[in-house]
Amino acid sequence: MKNRCVSGIFLIGIFLFSAGCQGFLIPVPDTQESRLRNAIRIHPAHELGYVRLAQYLESKRRYSESFSVLRAGQQQIPDSIALIRLEGGLYQGLGHYRESQKFYSAQIRKHPDNPLLFLDRAQLYWLMEKQQLALADAQKALTLKPDLFEAHYLVGVILGDKSALKFPEQSEEALDAYIEASKINDRNPDLWLRISSLWEKRGDTHKAKIAMLRAVELSPESKLYLRRLSVLQEKELDGSSQKNSTEIAEELQQTLLHMLKLFPENSWVHAHYGNWAWTQEKFVLAEKYLRRALKLNSTYPWASFR
Repeated sequence: MKNRCVSGIFLIGIFLFSAGCQGFLIPVPDTQESRLRNAIRIHPAHELGYVRLAQYLESKRRYSESFSVLRAGQQQIPDSIALIRLEGGLYQGLGHYRESQKFYSAQIRKHPDNPLLFLDRAQLYWLMEKQQLALADAQKALTLKPDLFEAHYLVGVILGDKSALKFPEQSEEALDAYIEASKINDRNPDLWLRISSLWEKRGDTHKAKIAMLRAVELSPESKLYLRRLSVLQEKELDGSSQKNSTEIAEELQQTLLHMLKLFPENSWVHAHYGNWAWTQEKFVLAEKYLRRALKLNSTYPWASFR
């Protein structure tokens, strides 16, 4: 009898200890997640609720739960292109390209007139390095929706990739695609960067510079865009005639002074401003900025040479 009592007390102790541990291991309820799930319970046919919850779970790297939410949403709203695109995008983001391809192909059979699904599959094919398939889908998207900015942009990316020197006709088509995209949305700085790059490869430094000016207007504090603009201005200055060299030199100076304000500890900017001063025969100023560049970066061969 005594042994039974001891055994009973021992088992109760284990149970209480286990329950206590579980209390410590249970995570604190996430109020945002609870709110999102409650919204779906209240409005089970509301697309935005599934979108927000799936994106929230994805941000927490709870991918299987995100898939479950998207699929549950599609059961409630079978024709929701937004939920379909999110599921396909989740496959892509996880690097599951083959599954994503099968998924998009199945959805396109269900929705053969939706340009966004062709666009998404085109982007997938591009990631898979299937250029011709990507181009075909992007062009199909444009057939269905001629003013689809992303499709024009993607056609430009596909045709412009490493083609400007090898296939001049293809690079011209890429440039045309980018220009069409700019007619729809001219406020994308990366678009102007790509247009600039193609113009430069085609040997037109001036048009390349004009395109970069537009990119800088849209993103005036971007080191990448400002640096590329200054390089194009330097290139244009080197090839300019005496007649217009003064104007180009002033434009370059303004760009570099703007960069000096934004990036006062950047050796590249100091070196190129010093180089500009040297081209203008301002040798004391040139030495000052070139020495500053070397102080910021002692292993800078270009500045050392200057």
